[in-house]
Amino acid sequence: MTEEMTIVDVMQEIVLSMQVKDPANPDEFLVLNYQPGRSAQILQMISTQSLSAEHKDLRYPLIAMLMPVREPRGPGAASVTRIDRIIIACLTDSNKSVLERYAVDETFKTILYPCYNELLNRIALSTRVNGQDPAMFSHTKMDMPGNKPINAETNDIIDCIEILNLEIPLLQIKTC
Repeated sequence: MTEEMTIVDVMQEIVLSMQVKDPANPDEFLVLNYQPGRSAQILQMISTQSLSAEHKDLRYPLIAMLMPVREPRGPGAASVTRIDRIIIACLTDSNKSVLERYAVDETFKTILYPCYNELLNRIALSTRVNGQDPAMFSHTKMDMPGNKPINAETNDIIDCIEILNLEIPLLQIKTC
């Protein structure tokens, strides 16, 4: 019998296992907000969280897996799932120049790059993935410094890394 495995569950498991040091408190780890869905659904969730005193500070860093995701099916024990777009985002200060945001103590080097590297490392460590080298997962990486709010409902200005066309060879899990 084969256990039904979804990429949404696999990525949630991977993100929950991530450990990225909090630059504001190096003895602690960041709490990452994992959101799968279409762009409008993810933006709606962020907008909803921004209205909640309990969840407002938990919106970022965000790891969003945009859907749909291509999951080839067919014979064999493994398939290569292609995630068209993952966004790793954090709030930024739009008054700072792009060069300033790449400084040692700013968004890209203290939050986004560590999250990006840890995501690839955790994918490689996942028991649901066929591959143990983070460098083996084919993809395109784009740095995207923000300059305006992400939508009309929030004033969130974010810096982000976009991962495009990430190919992950998933294993099928057999149970008895």
